[in-house]
Amino acid sequence: MQASQLNLSLANIDRVYSGKTGCMCGCKGKYTTPAESTRSVNTIASKVFNSPHIKVDEAANCVYVYEGNRTRVVFLKSMAIVNSEA
Repeated sequence: MQASQLNLSLANIDRVYSGKTGCMCGCKGKYTTPAESTRSVNTIASKVFNSPHIKVDEAANCVYVYEGNRTRVVFLKSMAIVNSEA
């Protein structure tokens, strides 16, 4: 599955993570939900969605990118494929 096939709208975002590469328990970064900060979610999601290095993890319902020493992850509510023929 490719990221371009997914519903990457704000309404489908469960939460985002941004932090130093490594552990993602929250000790090296921060998780944010749209209810906490739409602006932060939009900023992180935009960086992930616009990266040419975006990766998909279907098991974790997320898309992510490693940039330098940072990890940015967008956790999706649904991994449903968007109908590209519509």
